[in-house]
Amino acid sequence: MKRNRLSLFGAVFLLSLVIFYSAYTTAVGCNAVGFLDHVTLIMILLLMNEILRQVPGRWACSAGRLVLIAFLAVFFFLNTLHFRFFHTWGDAAAARQWDDLRSIWSSLKVLSKPADLIFFFAVPMAAWIFLQVRSPSKISKQILFVLIACLSAAHAFLASPEILYNENDPFMVALRQEAKSGLASFSSERPTASVTTGVQKYQLINSTIYKNAEDPDFPLLKIPLPNSRPLPFELDKKPNVVFILMESVRAYESGAYGADPSMTPTLDRLAREGFLFRNFYANSYQTARAEFAIQSSYLPAVQDSPEYIIRPHLSLVTWPSLLKRHGYATLWIGSYTPTYDNKQDFLSHHSIDSFFSSIPKGYRKVGWGPSDEDLFNYAFNVLSTQQAPYFAEIMTLSNHFPWDDGAPTAALTPQVRGDAMYQKYAQGIFYTDYAIGKFMSRVRASRRFDNTLFIFCGDHGIWLFPDTAPQSSALRQEIYFRVPLIFWSPRLQPRMIETMGSQIDIGPTVLDLLGLRDTNYFQGTSLFRHDISTRFVLMSQDGRWNMRRGNVYTYDVGPELFKTHYPFNEAEYDRLVKNKRMEHVDFTADEDLLRRTDSRHLKLLADPNQTRQFHEFAEGAFAFYHGLMAADKIAPKDEATVPARKEEKLPD
Repeated sequence: MKRNRLSLFGAVFLLSLVIFYSAYTTAVGCNAVGFLDHVTLIMILLLMNEILRQVPGRWACSAGRLVLIAFLAVFFFLNTLHFRFFHTWGDAAAARQWDDLRSIWSSLKVLSKPADLIFFFAVPMAAWIFLQVRSPSKISKQILFVLIACLSAAHAFLASPEILYNENDPFMVALRQEAKSGLASFSSERPTASVTTGVQKYQLINSTIYKNAEDPDFPLLKIPLPNSRPLPFELDKKPNVVFILMESVRAYESGAYGADPSMTPTLDRLAREGFLFRNFYANSYQTARAEFAIQSSYLPAVQDSPEYIIRPHLSLVTWPSLLKRHGYATLWIGSYTPTYDNKQDFLSHHSIDSFFSSIPKGYRKVGWGPSDEDLFNYAFNVLSTQQAPYFAEIMTLSNHFPWDDGAPTAALTPQVRGDAMYQKYAQGIFYTDYAIGKFMSRVRASRRFDNTLFIFCGDHGIWLFPDTAPQSSALRQEIYFRVPLIFWSPRLQPRMIETMGSQIDIGPTVLDLLGLRDTNYFQGTSLFRHDISTRFVLMSQDGRWNMRRGNVYTYDVGPELFKTHYPFNEAEYDRLVKNKRMEHVDFTADEDLLRRTDSRHLKLLADPNQTRQFHEFAEGAFAFYHGLMAADKIAPKDEATVPARKEEKLPD
């Protein structure tokens, strides 16, 4: 009996090592409240072990234990890698996106450490062996149920309202989120009475060209005003629209946004010749989420997998579908399969007719696939065969983490100060810009593109910084979310747009520029209009939100980060650290936060009533828009265009 107990205690000890290694290798740590959550997980594992005892056959029970332990180990391993890169936890649904392990394998290798092999593979295997050598002592399932219930209740009572890393176990957080999602699925599909208040509070409308239709079923419906004034620089004659989504390109490294040296000489020139949007943000942290926000003019959900995966047939009207109504062909061009992240299913359901990704053999591989140079050569040939007018999206890929093939133009990249990984990142940006430069040289030399609008936008930032970047996590959030947006056309004259906006505003801005006024359900607005008193931008990363509203920044920093990152106001340091519920910092800036980061230009908002109002506004806005999406009440189902999906190839 004693040996039986030792085998159980040994297995529990080893599995606890896995959990606590994950907490400490990511610098998350664990306080007393977090310890309760970790112990709850151990109790759940013991309960599962007791249930497996009832499986007939020793080998079946043994296999069940192996699956259970392996699942736990893999979860903590992948979650640890996720945190090392994004500095946030993943969620339980993140694994749905990993449908191509061959492509992400290079990323896994870079993020892994030698000790991971011990704690995420050897230690769990040893725990399983402990359980197999001698059948461990039985534990009453009733007692385990009571312990789990008591520990869960204690954790719920003691934990902060917001998810703090050192107060929670990531596996338990994922379980609670899944349970919450399951309960939400039983809620009514009709928007609640609070929708009217939500529209009035959170919907932004260009009041000079649209008004809300006051539709109780689809509260975001906007209808155009008669005889609205066109833009003085409107592009008539139905220009082609070519949208270039640039992988991991931030504004911080661009000379157009003040970088010296600049990694983007091509974009800098295009910005001088076209429209430069100076205060522009990504809405999320991942390509699939960015593309959803751009195409749909709607915020991606704060949590769960991308909408491409969990809501591919969501009822909404994209701005390419509106272009299609005006006679535009619609196509997508990339160097990677459009089926990744279920992209093709979503986009084809929402009016993208043709997909081009069959880059001819003989290309140069850079990162996940063909180089950006090969992509743009291919895209030029595709576009040259299209009948005007058309909308085309081109998605670059060479600047994807972890840059293991190296940038072909690494020797030409300006020198920057930073670690080896940041050096690779800077070289990747420079190479994408170089490829764009070669593409645009061909565009300038061809009369075929005289009536074409080119749009350049970064999809998201990346959590890598040069030595010269500020250490404050709040200021790094600004660097992370700021991305370039540039409009260029032979028909445009240079213009600088100071209006604050984000990726959900691209579609309405383009339609305004083209003089197209359509009934729509967009969350975004045109950035050319000065008819909104206080604009706000919402950003999210793995369940943690950020907001800029007017000149007030409310950025997620997490209380743990105050241990290593210097706050804005030394006099407030003790108050912020002692307040364990401090998740966001609120401040104003009188200069461009991307460059002017010294304390003279920053003012901390310390009034708790004022900060609470900003936090409630951001959380309410996310909840309002996500509620409409979850209920599928953005737009009527019959307005979604569903063309036949097809993979196109160039004619011989």
